[in-house]
Amino acid sequence: MKNKRSMTIFALLLTAALLFGEVSAYASDNVHVNDGVVSDIFGAYATGGSGRAEKIETQDIMVLTGGGIAPLGVTAEDPDPAQKRLDVVGTVAIRTDVIRVGLNYGGNTVPAATLRNTAGSGFVFGYYDGGRVFREVGYTGEQAITAVKDLNVKIGDAGTLGCFHILLGEVYSGFEEARAAASNYEEGFPAYYDGAYRALIGNYQSREAAEEAMFVYGVYGTAFSGSNRCVTVIIPGTTRILFEFDCGTSYYFTARPSPDSSRAQTSYGNYRYYGDFMFIRNSGEDMTVVNFVETEDYIKGVVAAEMSENWPIEALKAQAVSARSYALRHLGGYASLGFDVTGDTYSQAYIGTNRVGDNTDRAVSSTAGVYMTYNGEICEALYSSSFGGGSENSETVFRDALPYMRGIRDPYEKDAADVNAYSSWTRSWSKSAITSKLTALGHRFYNLADMELTHSKTGNVTAIKFTDIYGNTVNLKNNECYSFCTNSSRLGLPSIHFSAEQSRSDNNVLIFSGGGWGHNVGMSQYGAYAMAKYHGKTYDQILAFYYTGVSLAKGVVV
Repeated sequence: MKNKRSMTIFALLLTAALLFGEVSAYASDNVHVNDGVVSDIFGAYATGGSGRAEKIETQDIMVLTGGGIAPLGVTAEDPDPAQKRLDVVGTVAIRTDVIRVGLNYGGNTVPAATLRNTAGSGFVFGYYDGGRVFREVGYTGEQAITAVKDLNVKIGDAGTLGCFHILLGEVYSGFEEARAAASNYEEGFPAYYDGAYRALIGNYQSREAAEEAMFVYGVYGTAFSGSNRCVTVIIPGTTRILFEFDCGTSYYFTARPSPDSSRAQTSYGNYRYYGDFMFIRNSGEDMTVVNFVETEDYIKGVVAAEMSENWPIEALKAQAVSARSYALRHLGGYASLGFDVTGDTYSQAYIGTNRVGDNTDRAVSSTAGVYMTYNGEICEALYSSSFGGGSENSETVFRDALPYMRGIRDPYEKDAADVNAYSSWTRSWSKSAITSKLTALGHRFYNLADMELTHSKTGNVTAIKFTDIYGNTVNLKNNECYSFCTNSSRLGLPSIHFSAEQSRSDNNVLIFSGGGWGHNVGMSQYGAYAMAKYHGKTYDQILAFYYTGVSLAKGVVV
């Protein structure tokens, strides 16, 4: 009884302390309990009549109930917050059922890219028009091809592939005619330049070398090199040219795998993919590589990368709908680079077909074409790994206030703690290092003396006030606070769900203790896991819990 009574007194004192506001400090505003001192209420434990200890995950006013502790106005016996069901009702207009995924882009462009038939037989050459319709201009029966920028490029032990050729004078009516003309020469190949079929010979590293070769062949032609958008197709590991494509900035070379008795798949890099591959020389140098893939095939690759084949099917379904909605909302998101979404976590993780299985495929197929909407528009369906106990309003992290992404307390995520490596974590920073981080941002700030955290009602840090030994202050709020906390060049914390205290062994060190990994907006993937596995929730209940006021609708291409 003595221990239970002391814990109850502790909980009451916590309640009184929380009446004074939402700001906590790592070493000030202490709360005294019996002979001890609690330096930060957030993250402390208390218990009520149930005898079950619970962690304080919010700065709301807390009260004792028969079942435990709860925010004022909410009892421990309140109904399950995830009982709401969503039916798929009506339709929503979508512009396309093909997604363009940037696999290599920005600082990760490539001089050459090799495609191999995993399932299929050869490749069709062409381009996509403005309506995302593929237009064929050629083909090859080769089981593997390499697309190369049309510059002098070293090709392994085969030597250097030259960017100058002998251009024959005639313009041909089609691919077959151009290929037949080129086949009269040992190193001849067909090409498609700005809507016209041509035949060329050889590859040379200079115009002079090409002109000299004309005399050797005894042919009349022109020493020629394509524009800075030209792409050359060769047999891998050789300098043997199969085809060349140059339509400037109007259209970009695309290779489509030809199916055989099975559905075509292509090996590129370390992964296998459905769909086509477009190569863009945006800078005129190395190539951006884009996977053109049907939406449902893309979502299968995302679900398999973002979750795991052995996760509960309802969690996988929730992921599928969120990922599908996110993708369609971001059509043209990287239009200047030639694609919609990236294949990495700047958009959504996507690794083609490598990790897909029966479970992930079934989750996508059973929700095929289903989108999450709000007021008739497809939602910006953000999600991240885990929240540590509560999500956050979208404008706090990303500036845009979206009515369907409101911060909520998450009572489910903790049930997945045994499989979530970021369920809880600690990080440490010296005061001097934090001072350096602040001055690097341009603030006039000297030695850190005090740091005050402001927590939201869902337990996330939404503002920090730093004070130095001379009384200078730096106040970071909302997006600035989020960026400072999580950016790898700043504090690099896994999430904004944390508390902080001074190290007991070193006055110059602060200890950050928290949970979660990601931006704390939208859906928690580990929360979805726990809702499905331990609480029997369906995918629509998961979505209705994490996204406020949303609906489900079937997408129709218009």
